[in-house]
Amino acid sequence: MYGYVVIDGTLHLRTDQTPEVVQWIYEEYISGRGFDSIARELYVKNIPTPSMIANRKNCGPRWHGTSVRFILENPHYTGSLVQQRETTLSVTNKTRIKNPKDKMIIVPNTHKSLVSEVTFQLVQDLIKNRSKKRNPSNKHLFSNIITCYDCGTSMHFKSNRKGYICGAYVKYTKKACSHHAIKEENLIRHILDDLDKCRKKVLISGTSEKLHEINRREKIRLSNRVTTLQSKIESVQAKKSKLLTLLMDETINKSEYQVAVSSYDKEISSIKSEETQLQYILKRKDNEEEINKLRELLDEVSCRTDITNTSINKLIKHIKIKRNGTPLIEYRFQTLNYLEDL
Repeated sequence: MYGYVVIDGTLHLRTDQTPEVVQWIYEEYISGRGFDSIARELYVKNIPTPSMIANRKNCGPRWHGTSVRFILENPHYTGSLVQQRETTLSVTNKTRIKNPKDKMIIVPNTHKSLVSEVTFQLVQDLIKNRSKKRNPSNKHLFSNIITCYDCGTSMHFKSNRKGYICGAYVKYTKKACSHHAIKEENLIRHILDDLDKCRKKVLISGTSEKLHEINRREKIRLSNRVTTLQSKIESVQAKKSKLLTLLMDETINKSEYQVAVSSYDKEISSIKSEETQLQYILKRKDNEEEINKLRELLDEVSCRTDITNTSINKLIKHIKIKRNGTPLIEYRFQTLNYLEDL
């Protein structure tokens, strides 16, 4: 438990800064701050997280609001040992729920407290009072499909900016990521420009024929590359099989055999990865039916007022925003992704 160490089955205060951190968290929450606000300051100040103190695998330096809340709701900080805090709904339903206090087993004064009973109860009352139901947040056009190019965090819509900003920057400041932002209006304009270019090219008969020809030739090229990769895999696997014979004949020793096998395995893995990617692209290349669907969608979306969540989801798979605000858009139609080739 954060702030304590177990010695001979008993909780003892740690000799580092973590006990003071626990007390600071309680004081800050009582002063009016929220879980995320406290977590952000702990992260900015490089305070070790509970997972770091526990030396857990893949532990990270970022504090989360849930970690702060767990500390604030843990009665062990009052110096009492509390058991059976949770139970399951039934034998068949393993969902865990909190037990009422009268069903908990409480052993007082088992270890030194970090907060008083009065302080702990005050915090529980504050948590309960602040946990009012909030109205569902407005879902904006690009919710769930727009992320930061550098850190991969979802972009948050900010009404005062009339656009999206990196979620990690919002939550953890510039220590976590730089300021990636784009106005919704600019992003819509960028998409409409792409659609306009596509409309002019796809709806023109000659260009449409060229599009089909490009797709046909590209499929042939990719298919040939897949065949080449498959031949390479067979060749490397044959070489790998010969290694066992060389080992049996004592032409190579066990160490040389293991090094060679490892090298061939890496080569095969790399080739298979490229083959998988090409197979995926082949499946995604627009066929005539897909192009006709795109035509229909282009007819539906002709101006800003036509852009809806439905049309966005039909058109776009993912958007990444670079540091300078440039959007990298992955459309669901390969025709839109390869406009420059038309």
